Amino acid sequence: SGASGASGASGASASSSGRWRLQRGVPLGFGVRKSMRQGCACASRAASADAAVSHRVDVPLGERTYPIYIGTGLFGHAGDLVVRHLNGGKQVLIVTNETIAPIYLDGMRRAIKDADDTVQVEHVILPDGEQYKTMQVLEKIFDKALECR
Repeated sequence: SGASGASGASGASASSSGRWRLQRGVPLGFGVRKSMRQGCACASRAASADAAVSHRVDVPLGERTYPIYIGTGLFGHAGDLVVRHLNGGKQVLIVTNETIAPIYLDGMRRAIKDADDTVQVEHVILPDGEQYKTMQVLEKIFDKALECR
């Protein structure tokens, strides 16, 4: 997991019903803008984000299908790529580890808030390493998601 733009992270997002949906990959959907001016800015930023994507791979999981974006400089468009897939939800849970968090967490939080300042952005930092991919560590993600409801 790491710095491959919008891919490689795990996350949870709230559906429009307010229920959290856990999925591997970035929580994705369409954001709602407050005014026509913001809508135009959003369209321009979305076009810029789309231009940075050289490949898109869809992971087919029925209603939990999510895209993995591949491209150069995607981190600069991460907020727009995340917000576009929230489907009206207003909560994002960034799941990262103690190695990646100091490098990318603050920038990712800022990027999401810059894309839509009404989105609540929370995070959970997990230990790094294969030995921590356990049910006990997964429970930390669930606990944080439930705490944010």
